[in-house]
Amino acid sequence: MKNLITVSKYAFLELYKSRILLNVLILGFFLLVMASVASEFTYGVPEKVALNFGLGLLSLSLVAVATFMGATLVSREMENRTLYMILSRPVDRYVFLVGRILGLSGILFVNALILSIFTLSLYLFLDGKLSSLIFHSIAFSYLEGLLVMLVVVLFSLFSNTVISVLFTLTIYVSGHAIEAVKSTSVVKVNKLLASFIDLYSTVMPNFTKLNMKRFVFYEDLVKIDFIASSYAYVICYCLLLIVLSCIAFNKKELT
Repeated sequence: MKNLITVSKYAFLELYKSRILLNVLILGFFLLVMASVASEFTYGVPEKVALNFGLGLLSLSLVAVATFMGATLVSREMENRTLYMILSRPVDRYVFLVGRILGLSGILFVNALILSIFTLSLYLFLDGKLSSLIFHSIAFSYLEGLLVMLVVVLFSLFSNTVISVLFTLTIYVSGHAIEAVKSTSVVKVNKLLASFIDLYSTVMPNFTKLNMKRFVFYEDLVKIDFIASSYAYVICYCLLLIVLSCIAFNKKELT
């Protein structure tokens, strides 16, 4: 446990020093500007526009950081030769990998926290009313970022950075579009295609389950059972990806 905490702390500080969190300040300023402009052209609902902008930017920021930082989470250590120095000590491979993942998870949490404060402050300033679903939406945006990070980390153990990023973005876009594809007439009339789509949505990450932003202003459309099952889904999927990544990393030849 001590080794895990040490690796996590080192990973967090390393990523923090890379100034990746500067994107939070830039996006926060962008959010203020866009919300100010929107309030001038939107009659009656500027707070809704501000919240939509804020939650959208939060999600995009987390996915971007998770993808591009996660793709080099291990390879950067191999290139700097620090990986070999750490593993030469009594540190198991899975401890190193999980520690690095926890470090980046901490960076994502700080990212989500700061942007959430920006978003909620602006929303309240424009006389918006808080609801539990807003906080659920923020939580799911963070979990979505974690899921994307774990996907790209797993791919990075088998391939190079560019391919890992491309595959991850493809899965991310597909995961958000899968439910819309199911409702198309082409899929409905083709049983084989429908079966393939169902199999894909079962095996691959279904990011539609994590998109609570669409329900923020329509709480009556979402039930607590759906929220609970979505939490269980993403947590179980993240744990599965961590286990698979640890297995792959243990078998990886470090040259």
